[in-house]
Amino acid sequence: MFTWLYDFLVWLTTPTMRPVLGAIAAVLAAMTIDPGSWFKLGRFVRRVVQIVVVWLLLVWLLGLIPFANGQGFGWGGGSGTGGTGTNSGSGPGDITGTKPTRAGITVVAGKFPQGLPDNVLFTIEFIPLETDPNTPRDLACDVLVREPSKTTQIRSRSMSEFDGDLASVLREIKIPENVRNPVASIRPTPYPGEGTIRRIETAIRRTLPGVGLQRDENR
Repeated sequence: MFTWLYDFLVWLTTPTMRPVLGAIAAVLAAMTIDPGSWFKLGRFVRRVVQIVVVWLLLVWLLGLIPFANGQGFGWGGGSGTGGTGTNSGSGPGDITGTKPTRAGITVVAGKFPQGLPDNVLFTIEFIPLETDPNTPRDLACDVLVREPSKTTQIRSRSMSEFDGDLASVLREIKIPENVRNPVASIRPTPYPGEGTIRRIETAIRRTLPGVGLQRDENR
């Protein structure tokens, strides 16, 4: 029942949008219209609250709309490009024949990172922007699975679609019987914001309750 409220609070903490700065800009712009009427304490506070609430809600709701050209406002306003469900890969890790059921998911031949403990089942990595390697791409991550070796690319168009894509990918992951204390690793580089990481961790706990969590900041 409170999922939408949780989504909204997570969105507020995502640095790629900086929605609070946008709200401040909206207030300052509104003050240029009949500025003399603003300088009464009760009226000033009431107007600021109204503008901030309306601004944040409108931008958040627009971010949930998947646009026809495959782009949306993403986790917080940056454009996110939806991928197509195609398969590729040959040799070891070839997963030809497994068709993704969601448009934002692409499965390719995997190359699991070396040096991770044997109990790490999969790792989640974020995708840097081509123009800025320190900024993550909105609504995008790669899920690298150890066994069977494959990489699933998630390129969603809205926050709700990303949640569904991630849940769909996680449901496909099987926990081997011979692995003790299985773990999922999240690599927070480039850093997507604490809200985004916690959102993914919550999805993992919900879908794979027997899997522990760790953040791999050393690679």
